Amino acid sequence: MKRHGQGSHSRREFIRELSLGGAVLLATPGCARIASRIWPQPAFHVHRISTHLTVIGGAVNGALLDRDGAILSIGGDPRPNPAAAERVLFTHHRRDMIWAGRELANRGALVVVPEKERNSFTDVRSFWTSFAEDRFHDYSQRTTKVSVEPWDVAETVAGGTVHEWRGQRIHVLETPGYTRGAVTYITEVDGNKVAFTGDLIYGDGRILDLYSLQDSIPDVRAPGYLGFMSRAAPLIHSLQRVAQEKPDILVPTRGPLIQDPQNAIDRLIRRLRAVYRNYLSISGLRWSVPERMQTLATRMLGDGAQVSYASTAETIGALPSWLRAIEASRLLVSESGAAFLIDCGGPDDRVIRAITTLQREGTVSSVDGIYLTHYHDDHTAQAEAGARAFGCPVYACKEITDILTNPRAYRMPAQHSEPIRNVVPLDEGQSMEWKEFRFTSFYFPGQTLYHGALAVVRRPGERLWFIGDSFTPTGLGDECPQNRQFMRQGEGFMRCLDLLAAEPGQLLINQHVSPSFRFSTDQIARFRELYRERLKLLQELFPWGDPNFGLDEGWARCFPYEIRVRSGERATLAVRILNHFGSSQVFRIRPHPPAGWRIVRYDPRLRLDARATGDLGIDMEPSAGVASGPHILTVDVSMGAFEFPRWAEAMLLMETSLAPEKTASDRSRPAARS
Repeated sequence: MKRHGQGSHSRREFIRELSLGGAVLLATPGCARIASRIWPQPAFHVHRISTHLTVIGGAVNGALLDRDGAILSIGGDPRPNPAAAERVLFTHHRRDMIWAGRELANRGALVVVPEKERNSFTDVRSFWTSFAEDRFHDYSQRTTKVSVEPWDVAETVAGGTVHEWRGQRIHVLETPGYTRGAVTYITEVDGNKVAFTGDLIYGDGRILDLYSLQDSIPDVRAPGYLGFMSRAAPLIHSLQRVAQEKPDILVPTRGPLIQDPQNAIDRLIRRLRAVYRNYLSISGLRWSVPERMQTLATRMLGDGAQVSYASTAETIGALPSWLRAIEASRLLVSESGAAFLIDCGGPDDRVIRAITTLQREGTVSSVDGIYLTHYHDDHTAQAEAGARAFGCPVYACKEITDILTNPRAYRMPAQHSEPIRNVVPLDEGQSMEWKEFRFTSFYFPGQTLYHGALAVVRRPGERLWFIGDSFTPTGLGDECPQNRQFMRQGEGFMRCLDLLAAEPGQLLINQHVSPSFRFSTDQIARFRELYRERLKLLQELFPWGDPNFGLDEGWARCFPYEIRVRSGERATLAVRILNHFGSSQVFRIRPHPPAGWRIVRYDPRLRLDARATGDLGIDMEPSAGVASGPHILTVDVSMGAFEFPRWAEAMLLMETSLAPEKTASDRSRPAARS
């Protein structure tokens, strides 16, 4: 490390102390007064790294370069009353970090952003207008941490260029990873090379989360939904480019400054690769795209990468005579000719038409029910139409019935937009007799949190488990963290493996997989072993006390996500928080209403027991004349030392009229916790 200038004597103390904390102001004066009594006073750390560089540590880190009494900021200034700056440079576009530059921009600072992310600053209204409908049937998994109000961008920067300000030469590196078009700024300050890395790295070789790395993989023609840790590959290349510059110190957007960049970068690369190698070893994708696995391994792990894959399950090619495959559905046909359908999805009514043909041919006399394994549109999009066409009820485990009947309250991948009405909820282990069959429903939160399974017994020795998309013969369907796959004993895939281990050797049906298959006791044990290993790897990768915070973007979310309201009516929603920690925690929120809206009341804080879920309510009203279309509420969330401004959002859709039977309170009232 080179010698530091004035003020460097306490830099190590600052690096140890700097952590997430801080605050921003509410737009509504009355609520701001409430917040000042409830929200903890921000613990800003103002430290002069050297003569011309100061870092303000808060909810984000704002760097201030000083030349001749003028200031250039990188990342903004998290204080409510920041020092005036001539320019503010951003490394990437995320709403939960760029807020720290808004007040600087309001006071006249010129805004400089990465060229590849310009539209994410300037064209935000188009994003939210299109997203109101594009969010359904969504397999791209793009982030919604997008600014609500547009920015006036004065200049853009691109990799390989130099941004000059008052004689200060700031080199720009393209460092995609946490976002697609992110950059890193590198400059010499008082004899030290400093890299401003955004969210590329956190602390001693960690990163905040994995879900932000989800993206498409064009090399293997995989959409964003299937792109587990896709952007970890460019993130590693970005880290390597930063390391080649041999900086003396890294200033990330969040967390402590990094005074040993080379070791921190090496450590993060090793940790990312270890997690990905573990993921590949038990990936269910290996069944459907075996020829692409080496490409995935090489892309992330390097040339010649070797992965020790778990063994493949025993497969049974022929389905029983009483079971028919129709697209991603399965039709059970009884001896009487009556039928029972497992899932009913797809982009059109081809499943319904196929069954109607069987009825005309006399093979099927009636359809007596539909069981839905999970909410994804390729399994549910035609369920409501099927229930009407066949005059039958729809069944599902109770844990997923709300997302089926109230889909617009949720923001999840691959959702169908229209509700399935009158779903019959089934309790855990609840059984029912139908013809010569016995059905038993289970909560089976594998591929997604909102997932069930149906065990079907026809006669002794004829038993099948319909498991949706949670497993294939090669392993787990865990390719999309946005599905909310929790990692701890008794939940998520751990729960699913427990259920399979309790009745080993059962034939399993994934409707996207042609043969049925069964796992041996040893295979289930191996899955458990590798999954527990991944949990340990993630504990090292994330800065959280519980790694599920780094896997679950929905740990704090607005519910309902979408509210339809008209002028003069009150909208009611909640910030629904899941405490992943193993001990009780106090959570605080602070809402930021969109222009033209007023916060009437909100619950500012809540103590939650370990693993508990709770709601913090918000009531708000639009003023007269608010335009139709989407209006975005954002909410700050804090817990302990961690604060995340503008973290969660809700979509408020103004309508000119509503159906008489649906008042605004009916449309906006949070449903039962789920």
